[in-house]
Amino acid sequence: MKYAAVLYYEARPNSEVVYQVALIFPDLRDAGFASYHTVGSSREDVLDASKEILGLAVKEAAERGLTLPDGTPILKINVDHGHETHPFRIIVENISI
Repeated sequence: MKYAAVLYYEARPNSEVVYQVALIFPDLRDAGFASYHTVGSSREDVLDASKEILGLAVKEAAERGLTLPDGTPILKINVDHGHETHPFRIIVENISI
């Protein structure tokens, strides 16, 4: 199964880090799963963590008797993340369980 992951690249001008990358799985967030996002210092960091997030979602679904949601096609993903920050780059890509 594939889930669209939205990667938000956000500048951190008042930090030692130039930018950070936040990754969100909108389908898991919208379905009420506890694990649906991560933040890292690079694309590689968040993509590595994304596999763990998907694994935790599978475990949570089994423990709570939930069904994992169907993955939304990339072109139908709403990339508005609802925060006051303004990402300088937004990328959406599929990640498989």
